[in-house]
Amino acid sequence: MELYTEKATLPSGLECTIREMTATEEGFLASPKMLKSGEAFEKILRNCIVEKDIDLDNLLVGDRYYLMLAIRRLSFGDDYDFKVRCGSCGHTFSVNINLADLPVKKLEGDPDATHTITLPRTGKKVTFRLLRGRDEKKISSTLRKTPQEIIRLSLLLHTIAVDGDENFSEKFFETLPGADSQFYRKEIDAVTCGVDTVVEASCPECDDEFDVQLPINEYFFFPGTRKSKS
Repeated sequence: MELYTEKATLPSGLECTIREMTATEEGFLASPKMLKSGEAFEKILRNCIVEKDIDLDNLLVGDRYYLMLAIRRLSFGDDYDFKVRCGSCGHTFSVNINLADLPVKKLEGDPDATHTITLPRTGKKVTFRLLRGRDEKKISSTLRKTPQEIIRLSLLLHTIAVDGDENFSEKFFETLPGADSQFYRKEIDAVTCGVDTVVEASCPECDDEFDVQLPINEYFFFPGTRKSKS
């Protein structure tokens, strides 16, 4: 049987060909160990990208997320239902979105470019770069850490130099004022390419509206129906 394939232009401008998932890739998602380590999603990318000379570790994180969504859409279609819990009243309800409607931010400039900013609170000059697949793996390996620790690790991996010094101490981020940390993250977001996976949810019980992060997990790849051939 001939599998569906599709040309994909990534947010960075890189082009590649993807194919739909098979039972082999679904098997990766059935392994709790592979899911926990992130290996399942890595193998899906590796198998479903037709060109085998693409270095996944060197792909921008935004490109990798785009590819995961593109492979899911090709394999199972654009509809995605997931559960969310209202923070105001505690009600759990379903949210349905069309993955094709998620906005995609294209990369402006060179993916290898560096960016230098001045932090408003400390006045430190920080030079940073965009994260790659190898960096994403390091962050994934720390999922048992607190959100604050993950934020610090992400900032550390982005950073090339502080005040021109590439041998800066990791403790710099442990004592970084909150205003500087927030500013730094906003500056990173401003130049980062990829899919905007924050969606709006409205609670049917209390009418509260809030933003939720699109869950990309094993259930993302197990919708109720497959894509039909057009």
